[in-house]
Amino acid sequence: MSKLSKREKSIRLMKPIETNLTCPICQSTVRVSETQLTCEKKHAFDIARQGYVNLLTHTTKANYDKDLFLSRNKLITGSDFFTPLHQQLSELIMKFAGSHHVSILDAGTGEGSHLHIIHNRLKEDLSGEIVSVGVDIAKEGILNAAKHYESPIWFVADIVNIPFKEKSFHIVLNILSPANYDEFTRVLKHDGMIIKVVPQKNYLKQLRKFNDGGSDNNRDYTNERIVHLFYDHFNNVKQIKLQYDVVLNEENLRMLLQMTPLTWNWSKEKIHQFKKSEIRSITVDFDILIGFNTNN
Repeated sequence: MSKLSKREKSIRLMKPIETNLTCPICQSTVRVSETQLTCEKKHAFDIARQGYVNLLTHTTKANYDKDLFLSRNKLITGSDFFTPLHQQLSELIMKFAGSHHVSILDAGTGEGSHLHIIHNRLKEDLSGEIVSVGVDIAKEGILNAAKHYESPIWFVADIVNIPFKEKSFHIVLNILSPANYDEFTRVLKHDGMIIKVVPQKNYLKQLRKFNDGGSDNNRDYTNERIVHLFYDHFNNVKQIKLQYDVVLNEENLRMLLQMTPLTWNWSKEKIHQFKKSEIRSITVDFDILIGFNTNN
């Protein structure tokens, strides 16, 4: 028996959810064929050989390139930088899902490593079926996800126009990414859960301090406006503080420096000086915000 291609494996994953898919152009129902997603009005979207589908209706210019997504992939999968976060998110989802079927949308998935790790953790611990979907506006990110991970299901799509029907998902994840709460609540089932991860004032404080010549101005860095916006959209919000330090080896530190916007304006000399500084312990500081969709 011949081995299934990535496209064929992706089609098998998409088939069970095709009744929830919608055309990003006309919002009509989509059907999955051997090569395309086609809607009732004949708008068609090719399934790439890597297994992802580009559902963008317009061209975009993202600030994120192939090297950034490769660095994210290597840091997330090759170090413990995000391990406590993955553990916390997996536990939240397991507690919410129990032993039942659960569907997850990762909105702003990047290169998909967070969702892939969480999906695999849940497969080990949950007896019910797990359907996970990652969407991102950056084609390079989704291409990277599809190349590295045969599951979950990957779409290039805009979070302002999520190509799914109302009440399609039990959970929406939004990890260190912009949000669109109108769309998130639209695709969430009634009483579905949204989990947003926001960096807080001590996140990467060693890099911030080095960038400012050694001065400690972490008080100036805050995401309280983003936290307050979340509270404005959801009732009975739960907020979990997660802070820890991670010691990175030279390779993983290099990946961090490549992926964080904090260093994008650093000169080669400044990056070299940081590497020589022997700073290896990096602080991770997150707010995990949990809200529920109580709309009918």
